[in-house]
Amino acid sequence: MSHTFEPLFNNSNNSSIPNSIPFIPPYLRNTPLDTYNKTATKPIFLPTQWSVNDSSSYIKVTSNGLGLRCAGPGRNNSDAASIRTDHPIPRKAGLFYYEIDIMNKGDKGFIGLGLGLKNVLLDKMPGWERFSIGYHGDNGLIYIQHSRGKPYGPLFSEGDTIGCGVNFYDNTLFFTKNGVNLGTAYKGIDRGEFFPMIGLISKEECIETNFGSRPFKYDISLHVKMVFDYAAAYNLHIEQELPDYNIDDIMPPQFFCNYCGTYY
Repeated sequence: MSHTFEPLFNNSNNSSIPNSIPFIPPYLRNTPLDTYNKTATKPIFLPTQWSVNDSSSYIKVTSNGLGLRCAGPGRNNSDAASIRTDHPIPRKAGLFYYEIDIMNKGDKGFIGLGLGLKNVLLDKMPGWERFSIGYHGDNGLIYIQHSRGKPYGPLFSEGDTIGCGVNFYDNTLFFTKNGVNLGTAYKGIDRGEFFPMIGLISKEECIETNFGSRPFKYDISLHVKMVFDYAAAYNLHIEQELPDYNIDDIMPPQFFCNYCGTYY
């Protein structure tokens, strides 16, 4: 399969300068963050692109900051390369979500996505280091601050769309595959500024990212509505955690995978 990839540039400087009015994706419009930014003298920015200044030298970034290509030797795990976004995810957003389209699996398809703090090393995959979490496509495991993963979801590879979302009302992390919610991967995102992260290892792995400038595969707007409506019913703010609840109690069942099935 052939792919068109925009001209790449080396890690020298970012291609865009933040606007005075931050970009708000459709699913977060008319939310507390959107309302705050409309009048704030110091608005809060969301992640909108990958940072060439916060990246392994093995990762090349497209001029729009959304495409990534692995340009490292790709020999083994020691050649892992990660990158963070231009901004951390603000808790005031309530919920944040992004998706990646896997354009090329490269030699081995060692692709991972997730979250990490600013101090997480970028020569490891997301989840292998303390203060990072990552879902990996080659084995379907979730890695939580450790190089040993746990079973979580299906494998993913070229042609798939994988999403990563964080809910600050219940401090949970979830992932999606091709528009289907895979369920809660981790609970405990309750402190620190987390950045979206991507990790690549093998040669020519390529991904394109959607931070909300175009429609998502997963219906995140409905997800957000359900969560925000539930929070409003309890008159809660981000600083307060929602009472314990099961996400499938407030979300339609068709949004979730069948955990009794086999993942391929």
